[in-house]
Amino acid sequence: MTETLRRLVISKIQKIELKTLAEFMAELLHNKNFGYYATRDPLGSIGDCTTTREIPQIFGELTGLRVLHPLQQREFLITMRINERAER
Repeated sequence: MTETLRRLVISKIQKIELKTLAEFMAELLHNKNFGYYATRDPLGSIGDCTTTREIPQIFGELTGLRVLHPLQQREFLITMRINERAER
């Protein structure tokens, strides 16, 4: 969050212009000059959004790391077979 947007939001909260969480989030995301969507494109190769097609792959990789890392720390020698089942 930029300093300008932070000051704007604090000012609106103090003036009771932002009464709900929905209004607060709308201001942060959609403010025409300083909001998240006005200042960047969240999509594309440099964006920070991910697509639903990427989620299962990321989940699988992170789960595998979560299981293997503690075992590697203890120097367990293990052989694993990982089968992936995808619904198509």
